[in-house]
Amino acid sequence: MFKRIISFGLCLVMFAMLFAGCGEKNNTTSTTDPGDLPQTINLVGITDKKTTDEAIELVEEALNKLSKTRFKTKIELTLVT
Repeated sequence: MFKRIISFGLCLVMFAMLFAGCGEKNNTTSTTDPGDLPQTINLVGITDKKTTDEAIELVEEALNKLSKTRFKTKIELTLVT
């Protein structure tokens, strides 16, 4: 009986967290200008000589597209050989 009470309590807590985590945000201001972003993350990685500058720029743009909308940060990617 005690296990059922604990299980029911945990189910209620998970159910309450579902609604708390899936609530709407009323964020009216959305800045995507890199100069206005509060954080800049510098990523340094090792790459092969075959990697072109164009490929590096495409990866950096894709990372920034995700990080600007979700985390409001800018990523500067530096790859060295």
